[in-house]
Amino acid sequence: MKQNDSVINQANARNIVTVKEYMSSWKSCFDSKGIRLTPRVRSFDLIALSILNKAYRLSEACIFLIEEGFSDEAFGLSRSIIECAINLRYLTLNLDEIDSRANNFLQFIHADRKHLLKLIREEYPVDERNDAMEAIAKADKLDERWKTKGHPPNDWKEIEIENWTCWKIITAVHPLDTQLNIYCSIRKLFATFYRLASARIHCSVSSLDNYSSDTHFSFKIGEQRIICLDHTREPLIAILEGLYLSARYALYGLKLDQTESFDKQIEDIDKKLVKPCERK
Repeated sequence: MKQNDSVINQANARNIVTVKEYMSSWKSCFDSKGIRLTPRVRSFDLIALSILNKAYRLSEACIFLIEEGFSDEAFGLSRSIIECAINLRYLTLNLDEIDSRANNFLQFIHADRKHLLKLIREEYPVDERNDAMEAIAKADKLDERWKTKGHPPNDWKEIEIENWTCWKIITAVHPLDTQLNIYCSIRKLFATFYRLASARIHCSVSSLDNYSSDTHFSFKIGEQRIICLDHTREPLIAILEGLYLSARYALYGLKLDQTESFDKQIEDIDKKLVKPCERK
């Protein structure tokens, strides 16, 4: 396996440290707020805090992969961090609809289970898996809860009257756009890092650059790869911008006007990152 240029490695090492410091500061800001969930917590509050948890853990996983030499794999995983921000953006596009959208988010599991139940009934009519699923269906009253016709929704957002696509969510006007675009445009994040990370997830041709076998060696799975492109920076950017946007959308939906610290974090961190043009 060919090693990346040492100068690039040094820049990546500095950026990894910078992003880890950002993550620590981002976490501390939330931990210091003392947010507590009451027994009558809104569905959105539960979802928003869960998504923030997931975004942070995904970021930790990406850092771990990068440090272990799996930056390409981290790049693919980083798309899920951006998905966290996209879901929170959709939920908070209209505060008057936040409760209905949050409830649909939670209730979609029943639609998904009913579709799985339908497939099991068709494909495994006499099977222990059928018995187990039927027991779950009876306990959750799936047959009564969901009366969907035809195919189930492909995504929980499609339960809404309008057929929301990811691109429509990105381009729809959000109340925070004027503020957030100063630091991070979700449209740019989606058009570049989200789309490129999707190529890795879906194993398209452009995701194979670093997996070509070296012609000088007998082929062995996972060995003698030719590293054509370094993909360390991309997941780091997805972490920074995905966490920032997730925080701002979540706080907006939670009605917590305590965002200055997050704005300052993302502004300061951009000054610390080593840019590609600085790799001399």
